[in-house]
Amino acid sequence: MTKNIFILISVIAYPAFAQFESGTIVILNQSKNQIVVAADSRAVHENVDVLDNSHCKIAALNHQIIFTSTGYARYTKLPIDAMESWDNVELARDAFHHAAKRKNGDVEVEAIADYWAKSVRDHWDSLYRLNRFSQSRVIKLAEANHGQLTSGVFIGAKGLFLRAAVISFDATNLINPIDYRVGETLTACWSCGQRERGTICAVGSHLDVAAKFCSRRKMGPKLSVNTPLIGANERTKLAVKIVELTIDAYGKTSGDVGGNVDAVTITRGSIAWNSRKQNCPENQN
Repeated sequence: MTKNIFILISVIAYPAFAQFESGTIVILNQSKNQIVVAADSRAVHENVDVLDNSHCKIAALNHQIIFTSTGYARYTKLPIDAMESWDNVELARDAFHHAAKRKNGDVEVEAIADYWAKSVRDHWDSLYRLNRFSQSRVIKLAEANHGQLTSGVFIGAKGLFLRAAVISFDATNLINPIDYRVGETLTACWSCGQRERGTICAVGSHLDVAAKFCSRRKMGPKLSVNTPLIGANERTKLAVKIVELTIDAYGKTSGDVGGNVDAVTITRGSIAWNSRKQNCPENQN
């Protein structure tokens, strides 16, 4: 009888307290010699009504590599949870340190992305196979996001390389439904009325704001943004502007975007922060 009561308590407690933290919108402005990344600061926690506007969605793995992530980016374990906690950014840092290196010691961005994707996939797969309750939960999370569980984008300043990794769930694959893919391009991209050739790409949700804005934008007056920026050019302002517009459109309705906008500009060989919150690790080193 005692054993049955414990199992019942575990079943009830699991969905009530185990936490996933998710992020929503990241905008990239890509050109031949520069990539700008801008993101909002809101993280949504399961079963918690308080909004968290302190999330750092853009991270520097070192002075040459930037990482950003959307979707379900962090899992916080229960005290009675058989699963360990994981965090997409920390797994990216781990991937940077353990991915295969070149003879000169440099780490290839593609190797980091692949290492990270395998690691994140393994965590999701372990959760999926833990018990039937966690299995059902993973399925619901995937269904809520059109089959995608999480994604990560790695940008290397040395050579200006971009690699994107997506971890997804395929219900038709009964043996290994959770898998990943790594690629060199992003799928949701648009031209956006820039004087110099470039492409706006969006990762996450509420991509309709970027698509609509870019479809209507023509070359014209300089952009005005609300976010205080350091050393920003028009490419930086454009990426930030689209994040701000997304917050304006969905911050009070769906509530999953908000807070300050962080931005970083990556050129060949260098990384320059245009805006970042004081609580982010890059401001605490």
